[in-house]
Amino acid sequence: MKTRDKLTLGLLMMCSSVFAQQYQISGYLDEVKTDTLIVMVQAEDFMRTERMDTLALDNGNFGFNVSADGMRLVTLFAKPEAGGKLSGEQISCVAIPGEYMVINGTFKHYTVTGSKFFQDLNEVRPELDKASHELEALGNKAMERMQAGADKDSLNTWYQQEAKMITDRMGEVVWEYIQAHPDNNVSAYLLTALGQARMKEGIALLSDNVKNGVMAPYIRTLAGMIVSEEQRAAAAEKIREGVEAPDFTLNDLNGKPLTLSSLRGKYVVLDFWGSWCGWCIKGFPEMKEAYAQYKGKVEFLGISCRDTEKRWKAAVAKHQLPWLNVLNEGDVDVSALYAVEGYPTKIVINPEGKIQKIVVGESPEFYTYLDNLFK
Repeated sequence: MKTRDKLTLGLLMMCSSVFAQQYQISGYLDEVKTDTLIVMVQAEDFMRTERMDTLALDNGNFGFNVSADGMRLVTLFAKPEAGGKLSGEQISCVAIPGEYMVINGTFKHYTVTGSKFFQDLNEVRPELDKASHELEALGNKAMERMQAGADKDSLNTWYQQEAKMITDRMGEVVWEYIQAHPDNNVSAYLLTALGQARMKEGIALLSDNVKNGVMAPYIRTLAGMIVSEEQRAAAAEKIREGVEAPDFTLNDLNGKPLTLSSLRGKYVVLDFWGSWCGWCIKGFPEMKEAYAQYKGKVEFLGISCRDTEKRWKAAVAKHQLPWLNVLNEGDVDVSALYAVEGYPTKIVINPEGKIQKIVVGESPEFYTYLDNLFK
C-alpha cells in the first residue's frame, strides 16, 4: 500500500473513531429505502417506552445519544411511508452509560463494534446470534407444518422440545461466561438468557462492582421480576373461580389508598392493564359501553401494571376511563398476587368477595358473561 493511501485510510479510521465516541450509538446502514430512522428507547423492564423519535440518515450515517442513568433497550426501524406500518426488519441494541457502540451493514446483516462493553459482548454474540437464527428457523418450520394441517397439540409439543434444546444450549454458554466474568457488566446484561430458574443464581454470582454500577437498575428490575414470578407461581395454585379474592390496597388517581374489601357488597371487575398494552387500549370502547350499561350493579377497578405514575395518569386521561383506577406499585405486586400472566386480564368478584370469573385477553366472553349475569 502506498504511503498516501495508508495516510488516507488512517485519517478515515481516526475520524470514524471520533464520530463514534461523540454518540452512544452510531454507524452506517446500507440498503435503506428512506432517509429517516425511527428510534424507540425502552426502560430496563423492556416494557415501558420512554422515547419514540425520528433520526435523519446522512448518506446512511447516523448517530444519537440516550439520556439515562442505566441500561436502555434501543430499537431502530426504517421509517415507513405515510400510512404504512413499521417493517419487521429492525435492529435491537443496548445503550450503556459511559459506553458507545457502532453498527455497520444492513438491517438483515450488520456488525457491532465499540467500547469495552461491546467488545466483550462480541465474545458470546456469535453463539447468541446462532441460537436466535435457529429459533427463527424453528418458528418458520412450525408455521409450515401448521399450514400443512399438522395436529396442533403434537406440533406444540415438538416445538417446545426443540426450542428448549436451543435455549438450554444458549443458557449454558451464558452460564459459563458469567462464571468466568463475574466482574463484567456484560454478565449482567446476559442474565435473561439463563431463564427464570437460574437467573437468581446468576445474579448471586455477580461482583458487588457490577451490582452497584451502571447495571444496578437493570439487575434490580430482574430481581423484582424473579420475586413477582415466585409470588405468581404460588398464587397460581390458589387463584381460581370460587375462592376468596385476596385483599389489597393501592393508591388511586388522587394518591389516596383504595382497598378492595371496601367495595364488598357489590360485584367488582378487576381489569389488569397497562398503557403499553395495545389489546388493553383496543378494548376500552366496549368496556365503557358495558360500564355505562351496568353501572350501579358492578364496579370496575382498573389496575395499571408496569407503568410509571406519569404514564398511567396520562393514559387514564387520554382514554377518559370513567371507573376507579389504581396503580400497581408498592411492596406487593397485585398482578402476581392474582397470578396474572396475560394482559388484559379481567376478574369478576361477587358481592361476597369471591372470585366468580377469570377472563384472559380482550375476549367477547367477558361481555357475554356480564350480559348473562345481570339479565
